[in-house]
Amino acid sequence: MTDLAARLDNLQPVPVVRVFIEELGTQHAVAPDRRAGYVSLRPTLRDPIAVYVHRNRISIAITPPDAEAAASRIDGAEIVRATPATSYVILTAAALQGREAIAFELALAALQWRANGVRRGLGTGGRDASTAVEPDLCPDCWTELSASGSCFCE
Repeated sequence: MTDLAARLDNLQPVPVVRVFIEELGTQHAVAPDRRAGYVSLRPTLRDPIAVYVHRNRISIAITPPDAEAAASRIDGAEIVRATPATSYVILTAAALQGREAIAFELALAALQWRANGVRRGLGTGGRDASTAVEPDLCPDCWTELSASGSCFCE
């Protein structure tokens, strides 16, 4: 059993979400991390979160200028503007169903973007030489996570 499979077993997402995330994990390296209500996916533990996986939805990181165009490609998609540097395209299981190819394209782009961006994640303890630090955010209340990765809403 892979690290991703174990974390998904613990989360128990609905089938369309689980199959989507398992396929994503076969196409791109992911470092999963299980939290109270979700599993986060990053290219490596040093990178910012690219995808949040909940039981019945996913949140895909995207640059704010690209958010509207990306969300318009999937009926039922929502946008959360979390920081000046990052928005999230939110896809419920119903919005994901039948539109996996488009969502897959967005999720792969998010993983690639996060892999090439600012280093900030579980493996760094929040330290970075760059002045443009992208904080990890709670996907439920969109506030910055503590250094331990927890949020007040958990």
